[in-house]
Amino acid sequence: SIAFVTPAFMPESYGGAEKQTLRLISNFKIDNVEAFILAPRLKKETPSESFERNVFVKRFKVNHLPNLGGKYIFSFVIWSIKLIYWLLKNSNKFDLIHVVHGRLHAIPAIFAAKILKKPVLVKLGRGGKKHFDINLVNSKKILGPFYSKYILKNVSGWIANSKQIVADLKSYKIKDELIHKIYNGINIKNIKVNKFRKNKTFIVVGRLDEEKLCDQIINTFSKVPENLNIKLVFLGDGSQRVSLEKLTSELKQSHRIIFKGYVNDVNDQLINADFYLS
Repeated sequence: SIAFVTPAFMPESYGGAEKQTLRLISNFKIDNVEAFILAPRLKKETPSESFERNVFVKRFKVNHLPNLGGKYIFSFVIWSIKLIYWLLKNSNKFDLIHVVHGRLHAIPAIFAAKILKKPVLVKLGRGGKKHFDINLVNSKKILGPFYSKYILKNVSGWIANSKQIVADLKSYKIKDELIHKIYNGINIKNIKVNKFRKNKTFIVVGRLDEEKLCDQIINTFSKVPENLNIKLVFLGDGSQRVSLEKLTSELKQSHRIIFKGYVNDVNDQLINADFYLS
């Protein structure tokens, strides 16, 4: 049995990490491996316990996301106390801990695993000098370097979903045998592929946040000649949506760049597109 620890989860967040975690657990169940999710909750109306696609989710109330730190350090402390207490009290319910993303929220899970002498895996979320998880932790004022060293020293294994993240881990002298390169998966059995159409559609799926560089996509797309009859569709929401819509308007591209917001099932949207952009 595996305890998954996530920095955010449904219904408060519908990012790629959340989708991948559910997909992974669903496949575990096929092989008789039990798993459940431990996550924060920010809103009172979000249930403290629920089932998402038959996966049990336990949520701990905090005022701000525990992976932020800084002026929100109190939420990190509350999250740490609640998570460590729950893991120690329910240690018979899991054999290992799997942390999604290696930021501040991972520290109490790693601490509990060390006390319980159980392995802890960390699946890293971002790569590159600016956004690599460990670099972000290290950049925190005062305790950042201590936190990052603690994570690096006490993790049993790392899951990297890109060559970039593998390189980032090796820059911290992580041994090869501790790095497991596993790309994000998707069930392709029911995916339909259409032949290219005359009028092409490009699609972007994900959080509309700074690190996704959607402004770069829009700026580039705006240079494509109008007579090519193409359009660009964004699925998802995030902190940059308003500014991206403003940029689209300023570039006079609103007639062919469309923001559809959050979509629960993207299959139909993907089938009706010709190119996927990331």
